[in-house]
Formats: sequence, C-alpha cells, structure tokens
Amino acid sequence: MAAEADFTWRKILSFFGVGFLAIFGIVTISSGVGLAVAGKVFNGIVSCLGGGCAFALCVILYKNYERWSLERRSKK
Repeated sequence: MAAEADFTWRKILSFFGVGFLAIFGIVTISSGVGLAVAGKVFNGIVSCLGGGCAFALCVILYKNYERWSLERRSKK
C-alpha cells in the first residue's frame, strides 16, 4: 500500500513531460544543425535555440519533480 500512496498524477505527468521534452530537444537541435548545414543558417540557429529552451524546460520540470517527491516523503 505504500507504493500507492506515492502515486500522484502530477509526478507521473511531469516524469513523462521530462522524457518528451528531452526527445523534442534532441530532435529540434539535430534538425537545426541540418538546416544550418543546408545553407539556411538563421533557421538553423533559431531551431537550435528552441532545442536549448526545450532542454532548459526539461531541467526545470525535473527539479520540480524532485521537489514534489521530497514533499510527499516528508509528509509521512
């Protein structure tokens, strides 16, 4: 029963959100590099910046996930 008490939708959705953002960041950066090599440098740079923002959001969401996990443990 202790495992069921640790379950929250917020933690589950943030866990999958981190995974999605990490994959999205990798895809976005790789497409940006492809665009830059193909000669569309501005679009490539903007795409790489978007991938960097996705990784930044990934880190922020993971930090919140850890904080929510610690809050649930400290309440017990």
